Amino acid sequence: MRSAESLGFDEFLELYWVDKAQKALTPDNLKSWRDGVRASCDIPDMIASNMLPGLIQAYVTMLKEKIGIWDKIILNKPFLQLEYNDLGYIQNISLLPDAVDWVHKQLQIYVSNVMERENIWEDLIKWFWNFSVYRTLDIMFKNFSFEEQYRMSNQDWANTYSKTLCHTDQEYFSYMFDIYTKHFAELLVDSLVFSKSSLFAMEEFLCLKDYGSSLPALLPTKIIEARANYLTTFSMAYYQQLRRVVAAREFTRNKSSFPQAKLVTASGNVHGKAVYKLDNSEEKQLFESLKKMNDETVDVLDALCHLWLKTATEKTMFVQVTADQILRLRGLLEQKNGRGKRGGYKREWKERIAGHIDILHNTWITTSQASKYSLKKYYSSEQSKQKHRVIILAEAPRDSGATNEFQWLFRPGDLLATHLQGSWRQTALLSQKILQFDPYRQAYEKRIARYFSWLWRSRQKRALYLEPIRIRTILDSIRMDYQNARAAKVIERFEKMMDTLLDQGVINAWQYDGIYTKWRDWLDCKIIVEPPEEIIQHYEKMNSRSPRSRINWHRDSQKLNGISAEDFRAERLKRKMTQMQAAEQIGVHQTTISKLENGYIPNDKKIIQKIRKWMLEGT
Repeated sequence: MRSAESLGFDEFLELYWVDKAQKALTPDNLKSWRDGVRASCDIPDMIASNMLPGLIQAYVTMLKEKIGIWDKIILNKPFLQLEYNDLGYIQNISLLPDAVDWVHKQLQIYVSNVMERENIWEDLIKWFWNFSVYRTLDIMFKNFSFEEQYRMSNQDWANTYSKTLCHTDQEYFSYMFDIYTKHFAELLVDSLVFSKSSLFAMEEFLCLKDYGSSLPALLPTKIIEARANYLTTFSMAYYQQLRRVVAAREFTRNKSSFPQAKLVTASGNVHGKAVYKLDNSEEKQLFESLKKMNDETVDVLDALCHLWLKTATEKTMFVQVTADQILRLRGLLEQKNGRGKRGGYKREWKERIAGHIDILHNTWITTSQASKYSLKKYYSSEQSKQKHRVIILAEAPRDSGATNEFQWLFRPGDLLATHLQGSWRQTALLSQKILQFDPYRQAYEKRIARYFSWLWRSRQKRALYLEPIRIRTILDSIRMDYQNARAAKVIERFEKMMDTLLDQGVINAWQYDGIYTKWRDWLDCKIIVEPPEEIIQHYEKMNSRSPRSRINWHRDSQKLNGISAEDFRAERLKRKMTQMQAAEQIGVHQTTISKLENGYIPNDKKIIQKIRKWMLEGT
């Protein structure tokens, strides 16, 4: 526990009241707020209203692309409003106002079902409560003095705090719920797993086939997925190098220093070290603690980063997490009690999570002044030389009866948090399957999957996802000992590892980029790894918001001899082919396909002809 002396008295008081405010959301207050918000605010309608324009626009855009090809089919759809030009051809398409209202009602039903099934109401209240802490505390201290609040019992203070937040002006409620519903609508639309290029799947989801029916249609649950299977983690080079040295436990020590590991990349962009330090500890205790560091420690780090990014609104904000949340992300099931019902996680599992959090709290990062990632821009020259914790724990005094030894208030250290502001913001998608791999038997699978996640994020700007990767580079990055092992054994283990990632959906495809005959040839051979469609589409949206010079693939914008990126991707998905398979069939390099689907037009006329020929074959 950090004392007032180590935190600074003002910071200590602030953390005390923030922690007290977060604990004020007792089960009774949570239930009361949930029931009150459900009765007074039509949240499903707000979410559906935010989903509606984008989904209808996507559907209408698909129809417009079929004008001249599907005119007979379009004319037979009773929910469409058609406009014709002077020659009698279809010029524009839109939905009838009644059809828009119909879709809106079906989306409301769908959103209501999702919110009930996934317990979203409680998530909403927790989000609103945590994001209103500082504002509500300001009002509390205007209405009550420090002495008056200290004299209140925990229950009275929690009830007073809840009433203070409840009496907030209506504009604030509307503003906050508007933010939440817009963000939730985006997540919900992004989680749809049906192909957004499929006209019939879109019609089915919008229930347009049932338009005019007297009974409300049930939205098909098989073609949606309410929860994404990806975590959002940090992607800066320091973070990736830290994961590498922690997973492999590459800390060494001489007589005059604490255990430390180098953080360095071949490019030289990252140069520093990670130091493991326990205050007032004996050497034996230090190394006993260090022995517990492994791939599961990195799982905990990724989970903490994901939970913090999900909640925090500024880099200095502390977020509360529990061991149960982390174990749930790792895919572990709660144990059954004597009556056959889920009774919770084993205490030994929670203790292991607590041990990993302590390890991360006691791990420091130091940077070289020459490194481009030094904090010289944000701190004085003297401050930039100091160590920065990986995570910072803050524990305010806990009231008796409310102690939970497996929950923490934390935030990322200054070095990592600084890279989440403005143009420095660096985050990546990480498949949740990686956390669910066994940290002992599948350690290499974890490491290589994290390496690919970081690599895809670094390549997204130029859409070079399918750029070949040297096998020796991969083995070095995951710290697999291939020098002292039998060649056949290493190759077998490597291919099994890649096939596991393929089977679990962590990657979409992989293949050798060449032929090898000898062991040395194999080490220098390269492989091509294709990321899942979700990864590509996520980074494509990120690039579409970038000011870089890119092609906008709308109907009236520049196209590849009449073929757009959306048309190409739709045709590829229609044929159920990966980017690598399409590239092989067309006879072009894999990166050409990746760049084409991300809006880059190839300059080579021969490549354009090959792509056009392949597209025409599909029609």
